[in-house]
Amino acid sequence: MSDNQVTSSKQRPLMYISQPDFTPTPGGMQQSFVVKESTRVREEKELEVKGEVPKVLEEETNVVKEDETKRKKKKRFSEMDIEERIQFFINLPDNLPKTMCQITTKDRSYRGVILSYEEGLVSIKTLTSPRKVEIQLDDIEAINAIGF
Repeated sequence: MSDNQVTSSKQRPLMYISQPDFTPTPGGMQQSFVVKESTRVREEKELEVKGEVPKVLEEETNVVKEDETKRKKKKRFSEMDIEERIQFFINLPDNLPKTMCQITTKDRSYRGVILSYEEGLVSIKTLTSPRKVEIQLDDIEAINAIGF
């Protein structure tokens, strides 16, 4: 590096056109910080110091493992069977618009919105007819999502 580059890097940046002489102010830096431990971690440490086996913690881990197995794993729409797809369309949150779907039966194909499912009957509001259409679950061969 040349001498010009070295001296220019040591100069302070110019804030004004006519630079006044300010005394440098020391920056107030943080000297300490506090980390809060959860009560569970604190209890574990106390039990480890005493040499006791944390039975409560072992029971909690067993409960957590059981809860994880009870949770339903989210499936892809393509992996769902017909009844699960119907439940998916019925149980959509209210803030989402009703999703159009194409329902293929043995006889014909319907395009519309699934309204309800009770005792093997699926109610559909189709695009072509103003009345709702009821189809038996056994007659449905495929359900595909179209869009909104």
